[in-house]
Amino acid sequence: MEPTQLDLESSLFWGLWHNSPDNMFILKVQPDDYYIMSTNQSLASTVDQSIIDMNGKPLRSILPPDFWNFVTPNYQRCVDERKPIQYEEEDTFTADTITYWSTLLSPVFGSDGNVEYIFGISRNITDLKHAEQRAQQAAEEAERANRVKTAFLANMSHELRTPLNGIRSATELMAEADSRNEQSELCGLISSATDAMTRLTSDILDYARIDSGHLRMESRPFSLRALCSDVSQLLHVSAHNKGLVMSCHLDPLIPDALVGDAGRIKQVLLNLAGNAIKFTDVGHVDIALRLVQQGDGTIRVQGEVSDTGIGIRQEDIGRLFQAFSQVDDSTTRQYQGTGLGLVICKDLLERMEGRIEVDSEFGKGSTFRFEFQLDVAEQQPDTSSTATSQLDEHSDSLAGIKVLLVEDNIINQTVATKLLEKESMEVTIAHHGKAALELCEQRTFDVVLMDWHMPVMDGLEATRAIRQLSWQWQTIPIIALTANALESDQLTCLAAGMNAVITKPMNRDSLFATIRKLLAGQG
Repeated sequence: MEPTQLDLESSLFWGLWHNSPDNMFILKVQPDDYYIMSTNQSLASTVDQSIIDMNGKPLRSILPPDFWNFVTPNYQRCVDERKPIQYEEEDTFTADTITYWSTLLSPVFGSDGNVEYIFGISRNITDLKHAEQRAQQAAEEAERANRVKTAFLANMSHELRTPLNGIRSATELMAEADSRNEQSELCGLISSATDAMTRLTSDILDYARIDSGHLRMESRPFSLRALCSDVSQLLHVSAHNKGLVMSCHLDPLIPDALVGDAGRIKQVLLNLAGNAIKFTDVGHVDIALRLVQQGDGTIRVQGEVSDTGIGIRQEDIGRLFQAFSQVDDSTTRQYQGTGLGLVICKDLLERMEGRIEVDSEFGKGSTFRFEFQLDVAEQQPDTSSTATSQLDEHSDSLAGIKVLLVEDNIINQTVATKLLEKESMEVTIAHHGKAALELCEQRTFDVVLMDWHMPVMDGLEATRAIRQLSWQWQTIPIIALTANALESDQLTCLAAGMNAVITKPMNRDSLFATIRKLLAGQG
């Protein structure tokens, strides 16, 4: 005999009742309380009671008073509304931690039409709630990060437009300037604004390298004493212009011949001391480096940059080393900046097995303390040959050198041509890589200055094609002129067959020194 539909439904219900991980219960509604008529094993385990001990008993005799007051209002709502209700609740009574439940209550009516029983199912949704909370927290953190980056980009736009405005206005005035002195003053303003933009783009580039993991540290011999002297000279003018007393003290116990990344150490010192000068209007700025540990061919150097400036509030110190963050990011702030300098310093020092911290008192000044580790060179670096080499490089004439300038930007063409012709070089211009290739098929040049991004044929493709023209073109120097300044970009240029990379904005002395060096190497 086949089972009836009722038999199947009964079998299914009892299977669910006994095997479901959800808490199931049937309550009898009485005037004085709710009596437990039946529960499944899952609910009994939740309240740490046996089913036999619970069935037939009022809830008051089983549950603590606080728990009874916690669960019964929804039971009464189901009775009053006479329809199924669903709700979520937090349970702190049956576990040491908060448990989240999703409960469905269904009324069961008696022959008189009143609610006689309540059938309930409660599902533990704690894991789901925790996932929702994590997602909400992640969304809030992303929103905070987005607000910080938005503020940073707005500030960056301001920082870029400020020197650009100075450059544009100064060039307009230059066209109308009558006196040599006025022209010289305007040239100084343009140079200063250009330096500001170069520092800004360098900070952005360094942070991009750090964020992508592509920042590389060098390890070369250098003199820390000479480096400190350079830093002091570079900052002396800005300190003097503000009437500040500046000092730089180097512990005589520090060996002069060291091995490490001198450029990055200089960057840290210039950044910290430059900030100190910027935020100090009266008093002094002091730089001090002392030996704190030496052994096994290495030393640890402790540095301090202290000032008598505006200081930092204690609640703001935590924001100093966060990317895109500034202590004052309002539109009325007195001191400009990108908010990346200290982040970069922190990363550079950590890459040199060091650290950085700050002590500050608002209104009285700040002291940045930092450490880094260096190797000790086996012998004193010989700087005389370097100086002679540099002198020889600058004394070599570039007159008559035939240059192929491959550049699609008219402004860059004009500026580069004028720079090269001032050194009496002969300049031929190609507007893109294909035009350069056609010229190289017809004649030879002493050096090629090649832009990367150009229409028709880019600089990489053009370089590869030029190198294939003849044996002669295998040795002629090709120098990349590009705004792409990441190490990976420079490696891409070299892999295409270029000999060197000059990043834009172009430094004239660096360009000429590179041309001299490559031509000398070719000879």
